[in-house]
Amino acid sequence: MSKIENETTKLPVVAMRGVVVFPEMVMHFDVARERSIAAVTAAYESDKKIFLTAQKDIFVEEPVADDLHTIGVIAEVRQILKTPDGVMRVLVEGTKKA
Repeated sequence: MSKIENETTKLPVVAMRGVVVFPEMVMHFDVARERSIAAVTAAYESDKKIFLTAQKDIFVEEPVADDLHTIGVIAEVRQILKTPDGVMRVLVEGTKKA
């Protein structure tokens, strides 16, 4: 039987469009929204932890809390690469469901 942890931690959040990251999964994705770039940068410059959750509707350009699923994954930002066109490519590893 697994123990349920009840821990509250504030992390930067990225709303994922059409992509879901799971624990122990390593993947890369691109971010272009200013809020997402700011969240990835904040995570990378601190403890490298970020909360990734899927958008309910991928066509919403500026999602708010109600547009996001409440369950996602805490991931570790392994690498970021900024492209000349303002897009950021991010390499993450999912660590645990949250």
